[in-house]
Amino acid sequence: METLDDSNNPLKKHIHEFKTQGFTVFPKTFDETWMQRARAIFEETVNRIPYEGETPPTNLINLIEHAPSHTLQAITVPKILDFAEAIIGPYVQLESITYRRIPSITKTKAAKQSRGGYH
Repeated sequence: METLDDSNNPLKKHIHEFKTQGFTVFPKTFDETWMQRARAIFEETVNRIPYEGETPPTNLINLIEHAPSHTLQAITVPKILDFAEAIIGPYVQLESITYRRIPSITKTKAAKQSRGGYH
């Protein structure tokens, strides 16, 4: 695990973002092929499970049960595990992984939001 003493430490920056914004982004962690497969898995799962109304869900809970091999690839990335351990502690449990589908917005629109976040 990375140390938290260095102010230039990326892990420390992610922890600060998480504490101040409620989320952090790990850019370029996954390549485009992996992301396309993640989107496809999301759509396949949404189409397979029942939901109320005409609008499909934007969140999938317990995705590790729906797509274990793909989900395990995501949660075993060292920098993500280091972050989880720094936030939760050394006994991170990963039984409930949630994927969230959020429509993309422009940087201009994001800048108008209360926190100005863009992801």
